[in-house]
Amino acid sequence: MQWPTRTPDLNPIGHLGDHLKPKVQFHDAAPTMFHELKDAVIEEWDTIPQEEIYKLLRSMCDRMEAVIRAFNTRF
Repeated sequence: MQWPTRTPDLNPIGHLGDHLKPKVQFHDAAPTMFHELKDAVIEEWDTIPQEEIYKLLRSMCDRMEAVIRAFNTRF
């Protein structure tokens, strides 16, 4: 079975990372050490509204259909 090599649209955690990255970068004090980064990520992760997570999960069917359409037009 042929399969697209890279399908970032099918990775909901990546989209949450896109949401999280600017929040961590502009956290109270930008982390400079690993433990600071870890603490900032955990703190900001906890502020992501559940509705944002649900929205990403609900969008998965549309994402899968888009990847299948794109794949079918290539092959």
